[in-house]
Amino acid sequence: MLLENFSENKEWVRPEYDEGKGELDLPRVALFPWFIQTNQYPVLMEGVDRGLEHEGWKSYPKTVLVHGDQDVDAPYQGALDAVGIIGRSCSLKSRN
Repeated sequence: MLLENFSENKEWVRPEYDEGKGELDLPRVALFPWFIQTNQYPVLMEGVDRGLEHEGWKSYPKTVLVHGDQDVDAPYQGALDAVGIIGRSCSLKSRN
């Protein structure tokens, strides 16, 4: 995790999961592909995801986006668009 100045928070500890279960076994993680496959994700996000044109982005807190350029579900261009809207408080790191 990062601190407000984007430096590493050395006190942060990753939460522990139930023994025998990995992160991919969590119900919330398992549901995401199903929502995408059945095209229900846009309906689920109505009222939450208001798009980059929403005024709330102008006061968005400092943010780091980490995004690969091979993602088929969330195109890299979307991250670039977000950086353009959020502005100087946002940093985009791409890793191939």
